[in-house]
Amino acid sequence: MALTLRQDSHQLSLSGQGTLSPDGRYLFRGTLQPRQGMPPLLALLVTRPTANNAPGPTPWQLQGKWLPQEQK
Repeated sequence: MALTLRQDSHQLSLSGQGTLSPDGRYLFRGTLQPRQGMPPLLALLVTRPTANNAPGPTPWQLQGKWLPQEQK
């Protein structure tokens, strides 16, 4: 299954694409972009310097395996 993610708020913009396989493996890739409403200290956590110190979106990647909870 392929997914497209997009979330915008006054503090943060997140967008990306991902896949979820039948065996539960997932992989998501995208970008984070701070907004004007983001507190400065939080913006430092979201952004990272690039090779040319150009402002812009921060790439992110998340992968793993979905483990369903056991039935009780």
